[in-house]
Amino acid sequence: MLGPTGCSGPSSDRCRLHPEDCHGAAGTLCNDDRDCDGGLECCTDNDNCGDGMCTFSCDNDHDCPGDMLCEHDLCFYACASDDDCASTMSCEHGNTVCEYK
Repeated sequence: MLGPTGCSGPSSDRCRLHPEDCHGAAGTLCNDDRDCDGGLECCTDNDNCGDGMCTFSCDNDHDCPGDMLCEHDLCFYACASDDDCASTMSCEHGNTVCEYK
């Protein structure tokens, strides 16, 4: 599954580290599904998505773009430390995925 164009995809450091700068791409802020690019949904019912985050649904890591992993049936950016995440996020689950604090 590939992410939408713009600031999404495997080299999406701008959206990963500054989700407020991107609109509609994976990891960016949203209020509802209409705020997200095609194929993405607005996660609002999971504390790990903050106030709303565009992402993909998943059953396993293979359902997510290459720079994301599946956790809580949603794709989150992969990380090795908090430095790999936006300032409003932390690297959780044994330093594997960026989730909102």
